[in-house]
Amino acid sequence: MTTQANSWKEFIQRHLWDVQSRVHHDLARRAAPGIWAYPGLAVAIGLTTGYARDHGWVLGWLTAVTVVCSVFRRWLIRGRLKFSGRARRWRNLFAGSMLVNGLAWGVFGGVTWHLYGPGALEHYAVLLCLLGGCVGSLTVLAPQPGLLRLFLASILLPFIGASLFLGERPSLSAAALSTVFLAFLLQQGQIASRVYWKTLRDHELLREAKVAAEAASRAKSEFVANMSHEIRTPMNGILGMTALVLDSDLSEEQRDCLETVKFSADSLLVLLNDLLDFSKIEAGKLEFEHAEFHLPDLVSATLATMSAAAEQKGLRLHAEMEPVMPRVFVGDPHRLRQVLVNLIGNAIKFTHRGSVTVAVRGETNDLIRFEVRDTGVGIAKEKQARIFEAFSQADGSITRKYGGTGLGLTISSRLVSLMGGRLWLDSEPGRGSSFYFTARLAAASEDFYVRPEISTTSR
Repeated sequence: MTTQANSWKEFIQRHLWDVQSRVHHDLARRAAPGIWAYPGLAVAIGLTTGYARDHGWVLGWLTAVTVVCSVFRRWLIRGRLKFSGRARRWRNLFAGSMLVNGLAWGVFGGVTWHLYGPGALEHYAVLLCLLGGCVGSLTVLAPQPGLLRLFLASILLPFIGASLFLGERPSLSAAALSTVFLAFLLQQGQIASRVYWKTLRDHELLREAKVAAEAASRAKSEFVANMSHEIRTPMNGILGMTALVLDSDLSEEQRDCLETVKFSADSLLVLLNDLLDFSKIEAGKLEFEHAEFHLPDLVSATLATMSAAAEQKGLRLHAEMEPVMPRVFVGDPHRLRQVLVNLIGNAIKFTHRGSVTVAVRGETNDLIRFEVRDTGVGIAKEKQARIFEAFSQADGSITRKYGGTGLGLTISSRLVSLMGGRLWLDSEPGRGSSFYFTARLAAASEDFYVRPEISTTSR
């Protein structure tokens, strides 16, 4: 028990300001729906009983007090933010309005018992209102257990006192039952408050854990980005020096060894670039350029760089441009080319015969749609969602057979999203795949480009 109490104290001390703000917000939110309930009950008593005819001044006094308290609480709820930095004053004013309202109803109940006695319709109507107000307060005032106890006492104690004052047997029975009911309500109020505060503590601890996890994720991504950058610098030196040595006079065995070194270094550099981009995206540090570029030339240059890989496999690699569309756009040509290279590279990797086609068309004035279509192995429906997850591929055997890190499509999807578009696919096993993505690119001029199909054929 002591350990639990200490944990509560530590929680309150660590989150004092947040807890006070949350409690006041919850009080205002819970009290708002029933703010006019008590004036409404007073009016209902006047309309359904003879109270207004017999003792109109008593009912009028109750109605006036409840209306004033409700209006005052309404003003407190609507202007809660005006009390920023004066949380205790807001709480005291709110508690005061609730206690005055509860005491007014409690005195009204006692007066009604004295005026009408047991068995009268007015007595049962007022008693029903008192019991309803007590039960409703369990939910409204659960964030403040002290205020809940005072409110329950302010409503029921005057009624109990009036019953004891009369001294008759029905009055004494009513007092005893009301006392038992008050004890029951106090116990239930304690349970409701305990549940509320436990939920509040769990919510704040969960929020803390979420913030800590996000900070740890950012730190990890920043570390990976820094390390990838530091490793990539010497890798470029290895590649450069290897290329220089390959240009010199070497024996056949030496050249084979150095070509193996260069191939391995190139593969490692691709891996490092993927890790660097992925970590920058995760850390939110990826920057985009806004430069003018010629879209047909970008597509042609991209196909030219991929033509050697297509030629090795005997694939036809070509592009289809929409006949009429702008030719110069503003955006990041390097990131756009990176997405195209990744999708075309995957298409070539998983296509053994046939062709790979890149199609470009304008969807709207600033939305361009790209399609990379192949005649390769295809992807099953149930495995298509996985390929966009980091370090995932459609099948574990793919990594062993084709290689790769499983980051390419994840990076491409994030890049496309940052360019204001989306990436999706349409594929069936044995019938090839079509990867689509859109990007928002502003046209840089009113010139329109008309050009026949771009084609790089390798057989």
